[in-house]
Amino acid sequence: MDTLRARLETFWGEREATRLEQHARGDARFDLREVYRRFEDLSAGERLDETAGWLEQETLASRQDGPRRLLALSRSIVLDASSAERAFAAAEAGIDPERRRDLLDRAFVHWGEACARLGFGTAGDYFVSRFPAARLGAWRSSAEAVLERTAGSYRDALHEHAARAELNVATLSFSELQSLSRWSALDARFESAGAVAALGFFAAGLGIVPDRLSALAFRDAEGPGIACFAPRVPEAIVVSMGSVAGAARYRAGLAAGGIGISTAFTSPELPVERRIAPDPGLRQGWGFLFADNLAEEAWLQEFVGQRAADFAREVACWELIALRHAAASLVFELDLAALPCGSEPGAAIEAFADGIRESLGVSIDPRLAIPVHALELPSLHWLRGRAFASQLRDFLRHEFGRSFWRERRCGDLLKELWQTGTTYSAEQLTDELGFGPLVLDPQFDPG
Repeated sequence: MDTLRARLETFWGEREATRLEQHARGDARFDLREVYRRFEDLSAGERLDETAGWLEQETLASRQDGPRRLLALSRSIVLDASSAERAFAAAEAGIDPERRRDLLDRAFVHWGEACARLGFGTAGDYFVSRFPAARLGAWRSSAEAVLERTAGSYRDALHEHAARAELNVATLSFSELQSLSRWSALDARFESAGAVAALGFFAAGLGIVPDRLSALAFRDAEGPGIACFAPRVPEAIVVSMGSVAGAARYRAGLAAGGIGISTAFTSPELPVERRIAPDPGLRQGWGFLFADNLAEEAWLQEFVGQRAADFAREVACWELIALRHAAASLVFELDLAALPCGSEPGAAIEAFADGIRESLGVSIDPRLAIPVHALELPSLHWLRGRAFASQLRDFLRHEFGRSFWRERRCGDLLKELWQTGTTYSAEQLTDELGFGPLVLDPQFDPG
């Protein structure tokens, strides 16, 4: 197992370093095909059989944990490798509807076939094997309830925010809506240089000074957006600060910085299977925990000033757009994930687009509505992260007061959680803290 662990750590480092390099130089898409080719032994059937054999040989549950996690990692690499070529091709196709539809069909079939080779009947079956505590039926019900409850507030917020941006809500396209979710009337107050300072303002209150975390670095990049990369966990973590301006830069910087800080506190004593390949929902949840300070009155008064209430309304609109998009997407991603492995999406693509149009009130071509990695349930990971951050925030307020982010005792608790690395899923961590189960509250309203 030690040889496999060393190989996995090398693979993860090269994968993250490649993504970081491509983001830094401004590539419009990640191309990981060569990385997966160099490490094709990790996705070979013989390797999976060997890891499964180790699992069968271990009789004590405590001793089975390592092989079980290694097997899960190996399976995820098989699926990632199978989709690397298709993901790059879909990014290359961009907004060409004809090319994207053909690629979607082939990507779904190809990923499904790889999933079937691992012994799963549907993509949903594979997801449940990775995250058994994530109840898919409950998440569907929560998403549907959120869509119903937030319809009125979303409509009002969208009209107000679009009017400020001088956009006609009646003819709003999906791409315009995405731009609107990054636009603020107060952008001029958010200087680019202050994004890292905003992270420091929040972290310092918790007794965490990012400048003193030798493992964490911030680098300017040409790439779109802001993202966190971890070539070596926990020794080398990089937040790559790309081309985002205004208030959106602060939101993205806080989220990526939160992910970076949480990763930097991972215990180096953990085996590789507990340090790399985090639960995507939990990873996003740590980012949300930091980014949600945009809605904290004290933070807003410090960085926005007297118009904090105006900005709070803009933040609520951003969150409603993202929430309804994820909830609408999840309903149809679950339908897709219930199809037999290797199936073409067929009419589900049109149904997906209809759901987006109805939920968000925008026009969108069906062939552009669905992501190429929809079978991986990305919207469920987003909603799990959103729910985790919301529930954790309530827990921290209860334990440490309304301004928990000024309490160093709170920082000590967070660092204790971060030291566990990727040991826990979002659901398991909520259980450990005693505020589970992790299901998005239908009453949740970011406004």
